[in-house]
Amino acid sequence: MEELTLRLDCEKWTKYENLENKKGVINCPECRKIHTINVDKTLNIPINHEKINRKQIEIALENLKTDNINFKIDEHFSNLKNKIDLHAEELIKKINDLRIEMIEKIDQRKTEFYEVIKKSGLGELSEEKFTKEIEQIDDLFEKIEKERHYLSEIKRMESKRDKILEELEKNNFEEKNLTGNFFGNLKPTEYKRKIRVSINIKEIGKKFM
Repeated sequence: MEELTLRLDCEKWTKYENLENKKGVINCPECRKIHTINVDKTLNIPINHEKINRKQIEIALENLKTDNINFKIDEHFSNLKNKIDLHAEELIKKINDLRIEMIEKIDQRKTEFYEVIKKSGLGELSEEKFTKEIEQIDDLFEKIEKERHYLSEIKRMESKRDKILEELEKNNFEEKNLTGNFFGNLKPTEYKRKIRVSINIKEIGKKFM
């Protein structure tokens, strides 16, 4: 539109951009000799008025092309897909960060259990140690006493073991219920009864007759 050339009262021609967004009386944009022109009257000179109307129609028809509308539709929904993908990547990162944090807590908790076992003395009792100590005893009653001591220690260690296993079972992972709307909403436009195009061919024909 800016490149459109218009006729002036002084018979010279100027670009539309020299008159655009101007009103009233201004200095002639083309003459060296200073004189004024009336912008509104210049725009309404028949030859200028026709050229402006034609250019506006050409621009409007260009904007109404199906290709342009299809491009805007493709671009719009492509942007929606990109937003969904970006949101998904953000969620994946958050989930992965949470997974790493939880695994670190699990490893820390496991180490704590190993420390409890080490301090409990569970590893001090073994069949090999028991056999070695018994075989070194010749007196029968002394053997029975040693065995009674081992049975008492075994019960004590079994009690510790059971408590450790009981605490172990308390470490659980509760899955989050992801059913429902946890990701986001997609709200498509409901076109029914919202867009109605009614074209009366006869009425259009009358306008151009």
